[in-house]
Amino acid sequence: MQVPILCYHSHIITSPDYAGNGHLALARDLELIMEHGKTVVPLRQVIDALGRQDRHAPDNAVVITFDDGSKADFMPIEHPQFGPQPGLYPILQRHEHRYPQTVGAVHATSFVIACPQARQQMDTACLFGLDWMSDDWWAQAEASGTLSIESHSWNHNNAVCDDVPEGTGDQFYSIDTFARAERQIRDAAASIARISGRRPDIFAYPYGHVSDYLGHEYFPRFQQHHGMLAALATRPDYVTENTSRWHLPRFVHGEHWRDPETFIQIINGQMQSL
Repeated sequence: MQVPILCYHSHIITSPDYAGNGHLALARDLELIMEHGKTVVPLRQVIDALGRQDRHAPDNAVVITFDDGSKADFMPIEHPQFGPQPGLYPILQRHEHRYPQTVGAVHATSFVIACPQARQQMDTACLFGLDWMSDDWWAQAEASGTLSIESHSWNHNNAVCDDVPEGTGDQFYSIDTFARAERQIRDAAASIARISGRRPDIFAYPYGHVSDYLGHEYFPRFQQHHGMLAALATRPDYVTENTSRWHLPRFVHGEHWRDPETFIQIINGQMQSL
């Protein structure tokens, strides 16, 4: 097994082209996945294959994930600078319409932030104050069968949030005690469940930061307590049978690839040296 997990951000739009627009990139990348004989599979299917001889991900599998939980993961938005954006879920739907053989097969995972106050503060400070970080789409997305809602922490430990201790914001390495981990993982999952209708059991580390405590103590030691199956970072590498389920790697659009040529190398297993 050698599976690339891909990560897109629907709200980070820095240019009207592939390099700086995850909407345009996802649409093109889905075409390239088809052209190169790859198959989009649910993240859970790859996690289930970890360390298991009786299960495996399909050959040529690719996983798609979205980070931060902007409503542009699920629906169109109007960007103040770059105009209308189609939304990532509608792009998946259009792909299925164009390629009927993929209907019911194309799947993505959206990692959302639990705390409503934190999302509102991030929306105001970082995202034009246009209510892009709302949660009124989570239940519909979860029920779609195409887009799963999972956890991206309580408040992303973002410095603009009121409940982030001074000096610890904009990084996740400071989540290094049981109490802090409980807030960001267990409490967040319970809060997301009340809105989405299903308790998330996969976690994505904000900023890709994996503290020693979370990666080596909290997640593996207290799994029955927190209920998580795996946690994803942003180290650019492939998932294999022997990858730690608490430090799954991902390739991030805009950071690890900015053009279709590099994307082709990634999905063809040629980017181990990144």
